Formats: sequence, structure tokens, C-alpha cells
Amino acid sequence: MVVNTSSRVGTSPKIKLRGTSTILGNQSPLWVVDGIVQEDPLELEVSSSMTQDLKDIIGSQVSWLNPMDIETITVLKDASATAIYGSKASNGVIVITTKKGKASQLTINYSGNMTINTRPNYGMFNYMNSKERIQFSQDVFNAGMRYSSEPFADPYTYEGAMQMYIAGDMTRDEFAKRKAFLETVNTDWMGLLLQDTYSHAHSLSISGGTENIRYYASVGYTDEHGNTKGEENKRYTAMTRLNLNYNKFSMNFGLNASIMKKDYTPEQVGVADYAYNTARSLKAYNEDGTPWFYQRDYHGAYDRSFNILNEMKNSYNKINTDQISLNITLGYQVLKDLKADFTFSYGISHTDNNEYYGEDTWHILKLKNLYMETGEVNIPTSLAPFGGQLTLDNTKNENYSARTTLTYNRFLDEE
Repeated sequence: MVVNTSSRVGTSPKIKLRGTSTILGNQSPLWVVDGIVQEDPLELEVSSSMTQDLKDIIGSQVSWLNPMDIETITVLKDASATAIYGSKASNGVIVITTKKGKASQLTINYSGNMTINTRPNYGMFNYMNSKERIQFSQDVFNAGMRYSSEPFADPYTYEGAMQMYIAGDMTRDEFAKRKAFLETVNTDWMGLLLQDTYSHAHSLSISGGTENIRYYASVGYTDEHGNTKGEENKRYTAMTRLNLNYNKFSMNFGLNASIMKKDYTPEQVGVADYAYNTARSLKAYNEDGTPWFYQRDYHGAYDRSFNILNEMKNSYNKINTDQISLNITLGYQVLKDLKADFTFSYGISHTDNNEYYGEDTWHILKLKNLYMETGEVNIPTSLAPFGGQLTLDNTKNENYSARTTLTYNRFLDEE
């Protein structure tokens, strides 16, 4: 079962092969590429949605692999998986074999693809327009239902205008004109915050060799743009394979490298949720084209001015990952039916996760405690009286393994 865990571009899907074997532990299958067990780039116990989201964004054990370099994929989900790979295989095993050179003359291959998808629009959903939203608010008020908290007195929302009318700060005619205006706003939040997706991928490989020496090398580039404006995922990959055979000796050598660069708006901003769930009667800009702010999460005397476009402009989440790994297998045919192999692998990966909120964002304004009337900061209670917030998360993962195997293979019906 494959489940997409996030709408953000470049995130890894969740894969289950054998159902749920644990509640709090790791439920992901074991990945094996060319006989080498792939370690998780970020060792986290997924006990909360936050850590799960971080793992999905950074990538899976094989996010470095260029899909065009894959020769075969085999899924093991019975007892044989545990017998071969031990307890790590309790969630199943996905075995990947990459392409290798063939005994032939030099061959050069190029493959490329391009994908374009249109963004969501209001025609795809049964959402209320501004007039319907204002009518709904009026019906709720007329039915005698009350809000969980007192609306902020603001002429740019129906609830705020009603609050001003009840308090005597707005005449009946002014309220009627304001209501008529709000019914015609019809902000296209999906058009402002979302975009058509465009992605393209390219792969170039060379291969060839003789009966004793075969080689394969490839480079790849992928550029993906997400539905949310500003989201992008770039991946660069490189791979080399060398296979040597001489008499009873054999050697297989592999070297892989990848670089991934991901740009997002911080998850807490919630751009996609805002596009889908915000009332169209709220406007995005003032008449002069400047961003329009409203009080979100109203907190008495403190300013909580919010504009989603301002949040996107003044915040970011950048994730950069680089990875390199090598593996070598030495083999010797001891007897006709008996072969000895020694395998060694080494890998290192490095991830920088930078999240930034500028001084002008709502996120910082909540920490600042800025008085609305005076524009002054309540210094004794403020958690961020000046500047913004930058969170740096640096992760380095280094792993190596060595394995010796003896393989005896003989058909019982041989004479």
C-alpha cells in the first residue's frame, strides 16, 4: 500500500507491505539496493506527526536513486525476508537491482520527460462564493447562534461589521453598503496561492565493456514545482558501476552521489489549507494594491495583523541534502559449486534544514506582543521584541557495513 503523506512536492510516500506490525515503532519496509541495506537518512522514532512530516520531507532511504538507473524491483514480504535480512525485515523488504554494463560496444542513452498539471480551481469544488458566505453568516446570526469568541470590530468582515453596527459605530445604511460590498469581493485564493505544476527530468547514461570488464555510468537531473507557489524540489544524481571478472575472481564496484535542494513555505503557515478553506469574502489587497491585513487570533490589546501573501513573502523553509556512498564486492570461486563473497559498503549523508520567519510575519507578531494603539512592544512579556526567527537543524548520518557469504549451489539431479 502506497499513501501520499503530504501535498508538498518532493515528499516521500508512505509504503506498507505487511500491514501494521507496531504502533509506535518503524513501520517502513527495508530497502536493499544491489545487495546493500539502505540506512534511513534521518534516524527518528516517528512518535508524532511533526517527526513523521520531517522524515517525509527529507526523503526515504532511496531518495538518492535515479529511477532510470533501476533494472528490477522485487518485493519480499513473507518469512523468506526475515530469514535473509533478519529482524529488520519484519515490515517486508524491497530489493532493487540497478543497471549494469553489458559486453558490447559503447552505448549512450538519454531519456527525458516533462509533466504539466493544472492547479485546483473553484470550479472543481462546491464552495460558497462571497454572496453565499455572507448570506450564511446572516442566517447564523438571525438564528440566534453565537460565536465562541467575540468578533473583532472590523468593517472588512460580516461579523466585524455586525459588531460595529451593534456597538453603534456604524449606521444601518453604512452596514447595508458594507454588506453589499462584501458580497462582491470573491477573492480567488486558489489563483493567488496555488499554481500549475511543471516538472521535468533528464537522465544520461553510458555503458559497455567486454566479457571481463563491464561499466555503467549515469547522471540525472530532476526539477519539480509544487502546487503551492514557491515550492520547488531539485535533485542531481550520479552513479558508476564497474564489474570485473578474471578466471575465478570477480569484483563489483559502485559509487553513488546525489544532491537535493527543496524550497518550501513553512508548514505552520498552511498555504494550501488557507487556499482551500478561507472565505472568498475576505480580500487580499487594499484598493491601492498593498496587502490587506486583518486581525487573526485576536488577543485584546495586542496586534495580530495577518496577510497570507505577506507570510509567504517573509518566511521560508529550505532543505539541502547531499549524499555519497560506495560499495565493493570481491568474489572467489572456491569450488565448482562453492563461491565466497566479501562485501563492504560505506555511506555518508548531510542535511541542512533552515526555517525562517521574518520580523514582519504574523508568527513573530504573536511572540512580540505589540500594542495595537501605541505600536510599542511589551518588552517584559515579549518572546521576540526585535528581529525574526531562524531555526537551523543540521543532521549528519554515517554508516558502513561488511559482510562475508558462502554460497553453495548444486542441483541434486546432476550426475
